[in-house]
Amino acid sequence: QSLTSVLSLDPSNDEARLRRAVAYLAAGRIDAAEKDYRELLTTADQAQRALFGLGAIAWRRHDTNAAIQFYQNYLSNSSPPSVRPGVAAERLKQLQGEE
Repeated sequence: QSLTSVLSLDPSNDEARLRRAVAYLAAGRIDAAEKDYRELLTTADQAQRALFGLGAIAWRRHDTNAAIQFYQNYLSNSSPPSVRPGVAAERLKQLQGEE
């Protein structure tokens, strides 16, 4: 609720929108998380994180084609080392093995 309040006052607060998307995803509110992640795709600062989040949503939905697309896009644009590229790469290998 706090993040929604922040966004009602400042709809362009991308950090708050990202945190809300993560919170929605953790709470199982996948449609709400997807809406926030899709909005973040249009931002320069958070588009990369949005790709990972959308990949995670597709992964949870067992939407193999969408998950592959999001994770491939994420990995092709990923530059800073973190845990996420490893997670994305592992999921991508698993998904491509399922085809």
